[in-house]
Amino acid sequence: MKKVLLLSLLLISLVSTNFVSAQNKGDFALGGGVSFGTAIPTASLGIIAHYNIDDRFRLAGNLDYFIKNQGVSTFDVTVDAHYLIPLNNTIAIYPLAGIGISALSVWGESRVPFVANIGVGCQFNVAQNFRIGVEMKGRLGNGVSQFIVGPSFMYAF
Repeated sequence: MKKVLLLSLLLISLVSTNFVSAQNKGDFALGGGVSFGTAIPTASLGIIAHYNIDDRFRLAGNLDYFIKNQGVSTFDVTVDAHYLIPLNNTIAIYPLAGIGISALSVWGESRVPFVANIGVGCQFNVAQNFRIGVEMKGRLGNGVSQFIVGPSFMYAF
């Protein structure tokens, strides 16, 4: 009985341990990434900022420029909400949802439709203040709907 109780307490303490202190309320992280879309056959370069509302919920601002290819390019400004689900001390997965705008240019003709994002991500805490990740999301908008996947890196301040 004592062994079962001791093992239970050990498991509870392992499960309830916070994962990497860089995930605290008010923390800010800045980084970049590369992504690839299905509708625009080119890579994008992006700047990413994270702000933690609390230890599980954060906001992510993204600026992405899809490099011009075949006369098409976009510059996207989006804000996503992430709900972090820690799997252990170094890995967390999260669903994401967000909104933004996409400045779309097709052969010199421009328009700026609203877009919505929905998807999932995974984050690997490499060190206390450094993390890498990958996101997969659908971006839905008038004339700019596509599936986007890409790696990122972040430094938490």
